[in-house]
Amino acid sequence: MKLLDAWKQRTRAGSRAEAARLLIFKALRAEGAMPDDDE
Repeated sequence: MKLLDAWKQRTRAGSRAEAARLLIFKALRAEGAMPDDDE
């Protein structure tokens, strides 16, 4: 149940987890793995 544990941890961490997720998205975007047409 790693996914559930990660979800619990993320809900506890709150905005800190959101910031980390945004950083990951930005990194993927820089690699060209994700479209950046939502800006």
